[in-house]
Amino acid sequence: MLIYSTSVNNFTKIHFEPDFYELRLDLSDDFYFIPEIFLNKKTIITLRDKDEGGNYDGSLDKKLTFFIDILQNTDFYIDIELKYFDDFLKKIERYFPILISTENNSFWAKQDNIMRMLKRIIVSNHDLCKKSILPIQYLTAKGSFLLQSTFFFKYVSKIDYLSDLLKINNKIKKLNIEYVLMSTGKTALLSRLLYKNLGSKAVYFGKKGAETAENQITDRDVIRYNLKNLNKETKIGGILGGEQILNSLGLDFYNNYFQDNSLDAVYLPFIAEISELAPTKKNNPPNSAKKILDFLYFVKKSNMSFYGFSITMPCKKELPALINQKDEIINLWIPNKNEVFLTDIDAFQKSFQKLKITKKTKITLIGKGAMALCVKNLLPENEICIFTRNSINNSDKYVKSSVDWLDSDFKCLINTTPLGMKGENVLEIFNIKHFDCVIDLPYSTEKTPLIEFCQKNKLPYVDGHEFWSLQAEKQLTLFLKEIVL
Repeated sequence: MLIYSTSVNNFTKIHFEPDFYELRLDLSDDFYFIPEIFLNKKTIITLRDKDEGGNYDGSLDKKLTFFIDILQNTDFYIDIELKYFDDFLKKIERYFPILISTENNSFWAKQDNIMRMLKRIIVSNHDLCKKSILPIQYLTAKGSFLLQSTFFFKYVSKIDYLSDLLKINNKIKKLNIEYVLMSTGKTALLSRLLYKNLGSKAVYFGKKGAETAENQITDRDVIRYNLKNLNKETKIGGILGGEQILNSLGLDFYNNYFQDNSLDAVYLPFIAEISELAPTKKNNPPNSAKKILDFLYFVKKSNMSFYGFSITMPCKKELPALINQKDEIINLWIPNKNEVFLTDIDAFQKSFQKLKITKKTKITLIGKGAMALCVKNLLPENEICIFTRNSINNSDKYVKSSVDWLDSDFKCLINTTPLGMKGENVLEIFNIKHFDCVIDLPYSTEKTPLIEFCQKNKLPYVDGHEFWSLQAEKQLTLFLKEIVL
């Protein structure tokens, strides 16, 4: 179920019809004004307090009375915070006293009326500070029975690890209630995109640029990831890497291919941002492995069907050892067969062929990561001058190694770092002047300064977009073998 969350101030039509609208009155100038446009739509009325992400600062009694009026006089649904659910039920009972009658069915008539109201109630708990994992005491006692009668229970919490997302999801699932689980932490995107696979009844989304909640997906995400058609049988894959993967060309390339060819598959971003991990304790895996281990736990324990993953920085060198592979670097993993590949080899070989690079060509190489290692392995006889960042005291100073000078004989400049994606000019950073051709791996919506230099001076090059396309052709072939069985 797709729920379009909006407000009176920012309501805009979208290119498809959602299953429900959520009208966030607490984000409006008038907390109690409902535009006529929503009268003919399936609509959830929300009036959230400030401690749960809203702007409502009125009295509780006025809010509860307003909600009861909504349930009595309209077909709208309402969203009530879990902490007010008992108060709300008591207020409903006062509105529907037991009729004084000799007929035995009068009490049950009242109860049926209340039950019909419950079917239009969403009970929500926004644990934005993660003070508790789950309000289990309430949900396992009286509340669990009552929540079974509501439209659904919504639980929102800051969840940074996929393993925690699975564990919390399993706790709620055992309550045998309709529910929606969403994260505001580092698992926010996946908790929403995989809502059907996790068992959630619905997912909320906003208009791009007018989102109503932290880390909310947008109408563009709904279209990109084909959320209307995703189901528990959909085969899942994607890209594993740092936060830069949110700009990966693969997100549109593969998802468009799957949709154009009516394939029940989706390509998603799985972020493993190593630099943000906490210090390592004794006997724990190194920091660089923790996020990847969390991803592997999710793949193993989620009971979802995975076809394969592209692997990029900073996981290319870390993942092989964690999945019992001897390869130094990889950029593709097929989990069902535990097969690994380095399709970057194909892309480099085709790039070398285009730029006429031979074993006699002197190379200027920027970087020391997995892609730099790949270059060195493919050109073992070439003279290579390497530029790297000085890691001493986390300095941003860049230094040369291998040789301490460059002359006019160095013909090809290869940049394997992200430098250029944010407008950095590697020629100025490293004071590089002598080269006749370029392989520049970073890509973004704008050309990097290095590629602009090549175009201005009519130098042959392979940019990040072309390089990505060269290796993606091989990846798509391998993915399709797993998807089309």
